[in-house]
Amino acid sequence: MNLARTSSTTIVNARFLSRMTSYDVAGITLPALGHGMASSTTAMLCTYPLNLIRTRLQARLGRIDHARHVIHLMFNPHALT
Repeated sequence: MNLARTSSTTIVNARFLSRMTSYDVAGITLPALGHGMASSTTAMLCTYPLNLIRTRLQARLGRIDHARHVIHLMFNPHALT
């Protein structure tokens, strides 16, 4: 195994984390949170109308298929057997 490489990577990560202050973490976290919220809100605003249209079309097709099935059973009573 490559134990020497793993330990050097761990040391580098520990040094980086020890140099970060709470201001650095807050300075990174809040803008990232804001951008994530803006991105998801934009995506929802763009996709909601499309999802609504898709749902209504699926419901309409479901009613049409159900009506066809009922009519088929009414005029073909042996279809159930």
